[in-house]
Amino acid sequence: SEARPEHWAQPELVALEDFTGRERVILARKARTDGTLDITTREAALLGWVAGDGGVEPPDARRRARGGTMSVYQTKSCFFSAIDYACGADPFHRRSAPRADGSVTWRLTAKYSQDLIHRAGHPKNDAVAQVLAMSTEQRDAWLDAMICAEGTWGDGKMSLSQDDGPVADAIELAIYLSGHRPSRYKVRSAETNAAHGWAGGKPSWHINETAPYVGGPNRNSFTEPGPEQEVWCVTTDLGSW
Repeated sequence: SEARPEHWAQPELVALEDFTGRERVILARKARTDGTLDITTREAALLGWVAGDGGVEPPDARRRARGGTMSVYQTKSCFFSAIDYACGADPFHRRSAPRADGSVTWRLTAKYSQDLIHRAGHPKNDAVAQVLAMSTEQRDAWLDAMICAEGTWGDGKMSLSQDDGPVADAIELAIYLSGHRPSRYKVRSAETNAAHGWAGGKPSWHINETAPYVGGPNRNSFTEPGPEQEVWCVTTDLGSW
């Protein structure tokens, strides 16, 4: 048979009573999906950049603009070429000259922005649905862009900062589907943010990308019969679980 990558190999099932210190419980595997969005892999990366370091401008009645124009803002020059490539999906996008602080803004045309939103949904509001509908390659491109936009590295670990909402949820899903395991902890409470006028009072999170497994539990804690008690489970209209 054809050799397969190691992360495709089927794990061996081990009874709890046979657990040793070498056993690991697998919590995530890379999802192999075809995707249903009418977008390219480059456009998937673009959606990640807009969701992380950009936005969609609202309509401006004074300028008779239809709204929906997407843009990306970045100060780290090491990511400029990646953003250039992603924004290249719109051949008529514009890139500003570097400002005094080194920041650059990429602005896509209204026509292209609205077409991409029509095909894929809003980069921020519909991020969860987008991640779930992407192919493996598209999802990897989206997550790579998001990590560059929102990620920080320290002590050999990668962490993404994000306010509470669909983008934070989409990051967690994308990490799981990439074959890793996310962990989330609160950085600032909603009350703290509201007191300082940050992010509309939403709580802020750090989302870490960790190994897709944990050590095997102590078998002595699970080999004794547990007590019987009533439980609640969902029942459908057909009477099935």
